[in-house]
Formats: sequence, structure tokens, C-alpha cells
Amino acid sequence: MTTVVESPRAWRSERVAQLRAGVTLGFVPTMGALHAGHLSLVRRSRSENDRTLVSIFVNPTQFDDPGDFAGYARTLDADLVLLRDEGVDFVLLPTEDDLYPDRFRFRVTETASATELEGRTGPGTSTGS
Repeated sequence: MTTVVESPRAWRSERVAQLRAGVTLGFVPTMGALHAGHLSLVRRSRSENDRTLVSIFVNPTQFDDPGDFAGYARTLDADLVLLRDEGVDFVLLPTEDDLYPDRFRFRVTETASATELEGRTGPGTSTGS
């Protein structure tokens, strides 16, 4: 059975109980619109851990064009069916307010290593954000 958790605060309470019980956890972060690559990560996590958590969060910081962010596929209902069918234990659905409560009041910009380690960025994505 897949449990949907809608906030990091609720997830922390659940995870504390798991830690006390010695439960291992695999984590697969996604932006939804799941495909075979995501599901292969889910299967690997399930094979290596007691429980698996998948997050679905379309992260606005991953897009340099607001139109790309607005047009990104959001297929939550279909994603939840896939994850349930794969036996995922937990799905975390944080909001932008959950993850960026300060609305980007503070930002860190790294300038040296990102240009060497990240390589070229593709259209519609940004590095170092």
C-alpha cells in the first residue's frame, strides 16, 4: 500500500518512527511525469532497502524559462498509479512553499566548480540554482 504524504513535516514524523525501528529507506526524487528510467530507480531502491520514498515536485529552480515551467507535464494521478503498482511505500508531494518558504530571499551562487563539473546546460534548464 502506498501512503501519500503531503508535507515534509508529516514525513519527518513518519521517518523518525522508521529510524527508531531500524528501517532502511531508499529515496527517488522526481519531478513527476514518470517513465521507465524512474521506475528502474524505484525497483533498485526496493531491492536494496526496507522502504522506498518517491518525491514528486516540479521544481521551478530547474527552469530558466517560466513558460517551460508552466508547460511541464504534470501527471500526478497516472504517476501515483505507477508507483502503487511498483509497490512504493511512500510518495512525498511537497509544495513550493514547503521547500522555499523564504521565497528565495537568500541565494548562493557558485561560479567556479559549476562551470567545470556541470558541463553545458541544455535549453530550459539552469545549473547552480
